[in-house]
Amino acid sequence: MTCARRLGSGAGVGQDVRSITSRIAVRPADRKVMLAVSGPGPPRPAAFSEVPMTRSRWTLPAALVVALGLAAPLATVPASQGAVAAQTVTTRMGTYNIRAGVSTATFERAVRDLATRVDVAGLQEVNHRDKEAVLANLPGFGYFRPARGYGEQNPVIWDSSRFTKLSATHRRLSARTYIGNELGRPGQYVAPIFSAVVRLRDDTTRQRLTVVNVHLTPGAVYGGNPVPGRPRVWRLFTRQIANLMDVVAAEKRSAKVFVTGDFNVGWVADERTRRTKLPFMSFRRQSFASNWATRHDWNRGTHSKSLIDQVWTNQRAATASVIFSMGYSDHYPGIGTYQLPVATTTAG
Repeated sequence: MTCARRLGSGAGVGQDVRSITSRIAVRPADRKVMLAVSGPGPPRPAAFSEVPMTRSRWTLPAALVVALGLAAPLATVPASQGAVAAQTVTTRMGTYNIRAGVSTATFERAVRDLATRVDVAGLQEVNHRDKEAVLANLPGFGYFRPARGYGEQNPVIWDSSRFTKLSATHRRLSARTYIGNELGRPGQYVAPIFSAVVRLRDDTTRQRLTVVNVHLTPGAVYGGNPVPGRPRVWRLFTRQIANLMDVVAAEKRSAKVFVTGDFNVGWVADERTRRTKLPFMSFRRQSFASNWATRHDWNRGTHSKSLIDQVWTNQRAATASVIFSMGYSDHYPGIGTYQLPVATTTAG
């Protein structure tokens, strides 16, 4: 966006052109276009906060005006035109672990409540076929649930008036793994763990999105560190994260990727300890950030006191929230809102 102001009178021939540009002010109406509507966002350039808002009292000599190609006053781009050039659409991405033990009636109330607050969401612990019937009849929403044995408890839902499903599948994050008695059961095996992968076309922004939804193995991490005496569970957990990063790397070649899920590691502790193999540092190598990087000051979490339910993407969330009023499960939904730019070409 180009912003300019009329030049006054009284400047000498020796006026440095760089000082001219440094004194150009931005009208308040144009500021509104350039700043994010919500959330902290990136810091504003110093020129926007330090330039005085008073009229200048100087002008350029005619010869210098002609030489610089400034013979006519510079046009101010209206704020409305700037808004079109940088148009974005708010997108609400959620994640919600609805405990497997809740009744189908409670599950239905939970999902319908969530649907009023999100555009896309990953769910976890969705067991039983009667709960899938709830998803199939959710007004205004589409869904994908992997086949039985391939991560069927981790479906994804989306607003079908805005998004079109292009394809959907699953990706294995870990095979059936022996962990001994590390989680309290002798001779225990952990079943294979899968992620759901849903590829959508956003018909509003005309871009492709991929949603990867996960529920990682619990019991490996406490306070951002490996739980002592559980080396097998730790290796299993970090293998799942490594394989998840492979899925993310592959999908982001052709789409904007969001990862939702129950990660069974608290974001605050993970950000503090920054262990190389845990989600915070693994996603950081993908240039991804959690929605909780925007806000995490409740002294409560999505589960107990920890923010283990997370949304990750290569963009800072404009807002982040835990919906504490939704008490249908032992978890609360976590939501991040994002300003997604409208593409100039249509996604296939």
